[in-house]
Amino acid sequence: MNVNLSKKIFVIILLIIVSVIIISCAKEPVKIGFIGSLTSKQSQPSIDARNAVQLEIERINEKGGINGRQLILVAKDDKVSYETSLEKYNEFIEEDVHLIIGPMTSSMVDAILNAPKSEILFISPSMSAKKLSDIDDNILRVTLPTHMQGVEFLKFINNKNYKHITIICDLMNDLILKI
Repeated sequence: MNVNLSKKIFVIILLIIVSVIIISCAKEPVKIGFIGSLTSKQSQPSIDARNAVQLEIERINEKGGINGRQLILVAKDDKVSYETSLEKYNEFIEEDVHLIIGPMTSSMVDAILNAPKSEILFISPSMSAKKLSDIDDNILRVTLPTHMQGVEFLKFINNKNYKHITIICDLMNDLILKI
């Protein structure tokens, strides 16, 4: 075998090994995105979810992170606005965020479906819009679609053999008064 070719192969293999070692040793933080309404009248569920995510990230980081890498929460306010959401998704892409928790409301379903195509994975703990069902996307929904929630609730009640149910509501809530 040609000595120059052997040296080139050796250098290439050495570079690959060094690259793998450098990449695997990199301790850059892992960015986790969060998007929800943080400033509107509908903000409380988003604020609560953001705070819960932040607490869990702190707990994980106190234990050394994930494979030695710390987690950083990158939270953004969608203001319950289609345009703002799309702007924030672009920011997530620019900031090298690969996982977004949210959006938190089903009213943002069109924004998430029209988000810039990227490798970002969305996990929404509360979006229940039927529109997200049976489509090939990068959205993981943790709750049932709205049209299935009542049925599953009734199955649960029947399985528990409950005889009485109490419903508590705030009559001052504008939403309830419109029903």
